[in-house]
Amino acid sequence: MLKPEQLRAALFNAIPVLQQNPERLRLGIANGRVISTLAPSLSFEYRYQLNLALDGPSADDDRVMVAVLAWLRSHQPDLLANPDKRKNDFSFQRDIDTPNQLILQLQLTERIRVELRDGALHITPLAEPPEPENIVRFTQVYLHGELLSEFGQP
Repeated sequence: MLKPEQLRAALFNAIPVLQQNPERLRLGIANGRVISTLAPSLSFEYRYQLNLALDGPSADDDRVMVAVLAWLRSHQPDLLANPDKRKNDFSFQRDIDTPNQLILQLQLTERIRVELRDGALHITPLAEPPEPENIVRFTQVYLHGELLSEFGQP
């Protein structure tokens, strides 16, 4: 599975404090499933919940949410495009008794193509469909007029 590490890299690029304190971000996978059929190939899809725990003040919440939303546009666009997925597939919590911990839950999928070529199975993780042409690209994030981070596009 590639998406957890891709999201970790995107968060490190977008949130400078994580670069100095990588231990503040923890990732885990829960409720993982493999979806496959009796089709001729062994191609399948991973479906899982990615749990992210970020230690830090609640003032960073907006920055984290924007970084995750930007990543989702390229790596899980159906989560933003589908009304049902928008309602349920990106959630968060912040415990009042543990105010320095933000927990995010993302429902993610990864498609894997398995092809038989020359008597051997070839396994290829598939990219997401391309983004629509009208998506605005950005490389800087500001909050209250202050530059928070600069990063390259995925």
